[in-house]
Amino acid sequence: MHPGWGYPKITKLLKDDGWNVGRRLVQRLHRELGLAVPTKKPRQRRCGPSTGLPTKATHRGHVWTWDFVHDVTVRGGKLRMLNVIDEYTRECLYIHVDRRINADKVQRILAPLVAEHGAPGFIRSDNGSEFIEKKLRIWIGDAGIKTIYIDPGSPWQNGFIESFNARLREECLNREILYTLIEARVVI
Repeated sequence: MHPGWGYPKITKLLKDDGWNVGRRLVQRLHRELGLAVPTKKPRQRRCGPSTGLPTKATHRGHVWTWDFVHDVTVRGGKLRMLNVIDEYTRECLYIHVDRRINADKVQRILAPLVAEHGAPGFIRSDNGSEFIEKKLRIWIGDAGIKTIYIDPGSPWQNGFIESFNARLREECLNREILYTLIEARVVI
């Protein structure tokens, strides 16, 4: 008997071997013999350290927010879109469409935006691995930008970008048939 097997599997194996046992008997014996598999502990979520306090945008360029939208092409290829929004004007500053976007690519996307529009006071985001990566956080800090990370599992704290993502999906992604990455970049 394998120590990771639960009582339902043991009951089935015993019944398959011809034993006349019930599920509750096997469950009781399983527990009394100390064979019960301990329940999994929830894993600790990684959180980025916020360098600014939650704030409401008061002027253009004060708070930017960014997030990802995922989709697939008709042929089954993954699409990932990084959306950057100015919270005050609700203007979409940039949408980058690619198959994979890691922290280095996020930095390469953000650098020309900062050069074109000026550095925002704050960037609000969730705790995605691309946004909390140490090298990116150092670059953001060196650019004079403070970070605001929302609480895990609280998308309403980043409502402007979530609303934009919903409209993007509703008005573009759900209406268009995208075959390739190039076509997705043109359409979006």
